[in-house]
Amino acid sequence: MQIKNRFQALESNETTDETDNIDRTWDNIASIYSKSSETCLGYRTKKRKEWITPTTWKIIDSRRILKKKLLEAKSERLKARYQEQYKSASKEIKRAVRADKRMYVEDLAVQAEEAAKKCDQGTVYKITKLISGKHYRRSNTLIKDKNGILLTTEKEQEIRWTEHFKELLNRPPPTVVADIPEPTEELEIGIETPSQDEIITAIKSLKNNKAPGNDNLNAELFKIDPELAANILQPLFTTIWNTQIIPDAWNRGVIIKIPQRGSLGDCNDWRVIIFLYVPSKINIQQITDAVDKTIKGQAGFLRGRSCIGQTFALRNIIE
Repeated sequence: MQIKNRFQALESNETTDETDNIDRTWDNIASIYSKSSETCLGYRTKKRKEWITPTTWKIIDSRRILKKKLLEAKSERLKARYQEQYKSASKEIKRAVRADKRMYVEDLAVQAEEAAKKCDQGTVYKITKLISGKHYRRSNTLIKDKNGILLTTEKEQEIRWTEHFKELLNRPPPTVVADIPEPTEELEIGIETPSQDEIITAIKSLKNNKAPGNDNLNAELFKIDPELAANILQPLFTTIWNTQIIPDAWNRGVIIKIPQRGSLGDCNDWRVIIFLYVPSKINIQQITDAVDKTIKGQAGFLRGRSCIGQTFALRNIIE
């Protein structure tokens, strides 16, 4: 409830700040969402390991007290006594931690097994990742240039990746003009500006737990109150629709390369994903939903209506 109340300030701030500068409008929206999220949600604090029981933490605290006494002791007799107690407490902590860890992993395994029986693959993946730990291994794979020469320096590899991404993401226009016949009938396609209901539908269709763009605004921030988010984004989307210009920030994204099967020395054997701004996804989804209404008779462009299925149905009709 507090989060919803915090976001009420977004609507008033946005409606009183009218500007023709689309970049400034987007910067205002991003700033308001960021500041409201920071004030309401805050930052994630470091937590104790949840699998360590309170009994074990008491032993750890007692050992910390023994450590302090050991450092403050002046006589050799007291130092020897505290040293022996400290070693005994350390052994006891190791035994307790191992027991807690074993019990914690067994409980997670039971949860994963129950989730697998329910076909909840998302929970199974999270538990598996939690048990295995976050092992981040920086990719030190050497890549080759177009001539097959191995690049050993980091600067050379950076230049090669830049060249590869420019070629991959900036395709040249076709040299041969496609011979597309003129349509025999015109489709009734609405050219009205995006409505609030369309934006709300696009916001609700966003997936959770997805990485944000450079603005660090997750989809969950907009899905908290889709109606309020639609009120804020509608003027921006209307300006984009009328001017056919998007904010300059939306042209930038975070490129992530993922290794695939094959030779990792070849840049073409890496899969590339780009983290885009969530509002740009909302705008694209709203346009996609409008276009999908005009291609209901087509195959291969709609979910659940593949070309193979359509061909199979047509073959059965002919037979």
